Amino acid sequence: MIRSEALQGTLMQVDCKLHVTPGLHVLRYERSEAGDDGPIVTPVLGPEAANKIKLIWPPGRARPELAGPGARLVVVAEIPGIIQLKVVARRPKGSLDALLRLELLEDATSSGAKEEIAPAQASERLRLLAHVSRRGDVEIGEGDWAGGPAIPAILEG
Repeated sequence: MIRSEALQGTLMQVDCKLHVTPGLHVLRYERSEAGDDGPIVTPVLGPEAANKIKLIWPPGRARPELAGPGARLVVVAEIPGIIQLKVVARRPKGSLDALLRLELLEDATSSGAKEEIAPAQASERLRLLAHVSRRGDVEIGEGDWAGGPAIPAILEG
């Protein structure tokens, strides 16, 4: 969680460093005491993060900034790194108060691979119970016929 605060009326911009661990994250602009008049936050990646940390913005975003409470972006980090946050007042003598939260969705140590399901043993193969006309309930295995072709019958359920 990052909280940017400054003496009101004395600064127009504050730079903060956000340390990121490897993984998939969401960076959210949660709130500002100034409400919708809160500052604009622009995340910037340094050259050391090139192609190793990616910022993914919502579709149609005209500018790469968190313009106010409710704004968010996805951070994909292959390495630990730093995101520079430029917090800029919306107007002269405006508020620099902003609360941002970096939420880890999946860390890079998770394999992300699905567990493999072992094939069923012969005794665990599919069994089906069918109600066959004039024969009653018939239990059959994989590849067996419930009502045919040698003895055709109507399946009732």
